[in-house]
Amino acid sequence: MLLRKSSGVLLFVCAVGVAIFAVASPPQLYAEGLELVEELEVIGAKRTREATIRRIIDVELPAPVAEVDLERVRERLLRSGLFVNDLEVALVPSENGNYRLRLELEDRWTLLPLPIAGYSDGGWIAGLALIESNLLGSGTFLLSVTTLQGDGAALDSWSGTLGVSGGALQRGSIKPSIFLSGGRGEEEFVFSEGTAYRRFLQTRLSGRLGLSYELNDAYELSSSAAISWNDVDTDYSDSLRAPDSTLYYLQGFSLEAESRRFNTFFFAGPSANIRYRHGFPLSGEEHFDAASISLDYTAAPFGRHKLLIAASGNIGNEPPTELSGLGGTGYRTLPSRGSVATRAAAAALEYEFPVLSRSWGTFTLLGFGEGGSYKPDGEWQEFYGPGAGFRLYLARVAIPALGFNMAYNIVENEFVGSVSLGMAF
Repeated sequence: MLLRKSSGVLLFVCAVGVAIFAVASPPQLYAEGLELVEELEVIGAKRTREATIRRIIDVELPAPVAEVDLERVRERLLRSGLFVNDLEVALVPSENGNYRLRLELEDRWTLLPLPIAGYSDGGWIAGLALIESNLLGSGTFLLSVTTLQGDGAALDSWSGTLGVSGGALQRGSIKPSIFLSGGRGEEEFVFSEGTAYRRFLQTRLSGRLGLSYELNDAYELSSSAAISWNDVDTDYSDSLRAPDSTLYYLQGFSLEAESRRFNTFFFAGPSANIRYRHGFPLSGEEHFDAASISLDYTAAPFGRHKLLIAASGNIGNEPPTELSGLGGTGYRTLPSRGSVATRAAAAALEYEFPVLSRSWGTFTLLGFGEGGSYKPDGEWQEFYGPGAGFRLYLARVAIPALGFNMAYNIVENEFVGSVSLGMAF
């Protein structure tokens, strides 16, 4: 007991000592005559707080002129997505012979209500997505999505997601995030030709807490913890090989790396993302592991033209209730709904070029070829084909690039359309 009390006192004293040292330590002194950047001057930004801008640029002032990298400051401001691309970063002389770091910025519009509506032979869908990239000028990302689906006057399913990330929650290089989601509806898994091999009705609820740490400008390490509950309706009349209900604690990790620089309406350079998660059963299920990797390289072969080379893959043994759909670059020749697999790999080559550039934004056309293989139900299936589409990048709106793709699946001799909502850069 005495040892425990002594250890506690020692830890307390050490903690207080460190705090006193941190408070009492004098500010860093510089040699007389050394040119310094003493203060930050922000011009034009009306919605974004100065504290948010300081966090984005990651520059401690005062600092010697040689230690203030203007190009790095510019790139970090552009990567934030909060400001119009035509920004100015400069050092301007102060009256005392030193310098100020001047930023001339224009805020983008960041509050985006996106209606969701559609109708087909299978019924209707309606909803609203609300995206705020700069909540109260703090750089906080807010996402709210609600959808309803039905047939005629009957409501068949619903889903909702609410989450916040970074911004006002961020402390230094640590960025937390909180997401909650839930819903009830039919899940249908299909082969590449559209034939269903699994169908079930489930109610799902999940909550996830994440922490991301920016190691430096190129690397970010993330960890997440989540509870995921999926209750499968055993009385559903249209069930086809319905799985069991599940309850999991999910622990995930990811590493993102990139070395990209801004080029007109996109960032050029390599990037990579590696993800892993483990499912700990809470009600008698089996443990599972899942891992994925994505690699891409974006080049600017002719000025404002964009060349993208991308590859991705995933492997795991998740239960059906924990599977997510395949989609995006590399998978645009697959059906947009119901394409899921525990194992998949794909690659794509894409060329994009602007056809119209104005002060309001850039309109581009693109062509692509892609292909791969996935294992939807114990048997590998190939998919490949060409495609084309367009993108719209709005200069003064912090909205992901809007666009449409039309791909041709050569294996199934079918055309597949999809809407693109990807980051503008």
